[in-house]
Amino acid sequence: MMQNNISPYNSKLTIGIVGGSGAGKSKVCEILEGLEVEIINADLIGHNALLKEYPNSAYHQIIAIFGEEILGEGDEICRKKLGKIVFSNTDTLTRLSAITHPFIIKEVQSRIMSSKNRIFAIDAAVLIEMGLHKICRAVLGVFAPIDERVSRIMYRDNIARGAAKNRINSQKSDCFVRQFITHEIHNDSNLGDLNEKVHDFFDNVIRNSNSGGVRGTK
Repeated sequence: MMQNNISPYNSKLTIGIVGGSGAGKSKVCEILEGLEVEIINADLIGHNALLKEYPNSAYHQIIAIFGEEILGEGDEICRKKLGKIVFSNTDTLTRLSAITHPFIIKEVQSRIMSSKNRIFAIDAAVLIEMGLHKICRAVLGVFAPIDERVSRIMYRDNIARGAAKNRINSQKSDCFVRQFITHEIHNDSNLGDLNEKVHDFFDNVIRNSNSGGVRGTK
């Protein structure tokens, strides 16, 4: 279990939420939002990086590398077409990440600093790879059985089982993630169980932030 650096944002309490696709990060963030935590969805920010007219987006850099065949309606980048390329090849995913990650990091930091809120949760599938865990007081890993994750991805994104498995296989393993987290939750039961686990985690983090430390729970 990693001992995280304390966030440099002084009065801000930042929590990292990390987990593979289909593990349930978004549901955890919904529960935290109900506890008045401001959620910063790094994955959604990553989507903005693809948009043609979004300020300082990576649109033109991505087209230059992957070609116009990834374009869809209105000459916008089609994430489904791009996903078929990058989630089936590690090298192409690395190239895309090198373009989009700096954009995401800058946007996340800007939103934290400009907000009047004090408590934040960064929802990011690749929180660790971007180094954003280093600005978090606590990092929560969300885990779930592979079969459940595959089913959730298929239903959510309307894709085939093979494509869902490719997406999971393109991400870091649970063993890798566990090296960097301070807490973990297993999303392997019902919503009521998950809600209780998230509340326990939040109470733990708030209590320990007030005392100047972070105690992991697993």
